[in-house]
Amino acid sequence: MKSAVLFSIPLPLSNGVCWRWRSSDGTTDSTKSFVSYYDCRFDAEANGYCAETPPRPPHKTAPRIRRIQR
Repeated sequence: MKSAVLFSIPLPLSNGVCWRWRSSDGTTDSTKSFVSYYDCRFDAEANGYCAETPPRPPHKTAPRIRRIQR
């Protein structure tokens, strides 16, 4: 099976991302974007590619504020 790299692209009008895949040699790209990492991985595998990139944990933008109870 050929290898592919999965990557996320930030969506400009929201806080989310979309997923795409590309063959490791750069000759083939996914034909569409995916909301889910796993949908993107499934599409890559359906096209004869094995995904190399595991999903990253959610990115924290700011620490949580703890409320003090009185």
